Amino acid sequence: MRFTMFSFLVIGTAILVGCRPTAPSSTYDLLCDAFKHEPEMVRVGDKVTFTYIVKNSGSATIPPGSYTIDLYVDDQRVGGDEDTFALKPDGISMYSMDEGYYHFEATKPGIVKYRLVLDPNDTLKESDETNNVFEGTVEVSEKLPSEAD
Repeated sequence: MRFTMFSFLVIGTAILVGCRPTAPSSTYDLLCDAFKHEPEMVRVGDKVTFTYIVKNSGSATIPPGSYTIDLYVDDQRVGGDEDTFALKPDGISMYSMDEGYYHFEATKPGIVKYRLVLDPNDTLKESDETNNVFEGTVEVSEKLPSEAD
């Protein structure tokens, strides 16, 4: 009886070791697929809204809420998203402000810098961490005389 029980344990252990799952070879990779601002031609006094599309160019589905997004204008955080969506491989998700809200109001002419940071806390282990920041500028012009208040 002891011999039979010992044989079962050895075989059982060998089977369990052989059935252990291996780590998936799939990866995540967030990137900014598209970015725009409205209005396209920004003038002093305009309320500007950004819309951006986030893409997973990795091979594994990114779980919902597993990453965040920060949006900065002239180094001030003006928006972002904590309640993020799941992204399948090659999947996209669009983010913006609700109607009636905006990211910043243009107060003077000049160049305004923006920066979109995907997964700023590095919670996702990505295949490429170098593509998580998207930066650009918006030119703000004076109001035309016909637009003056």
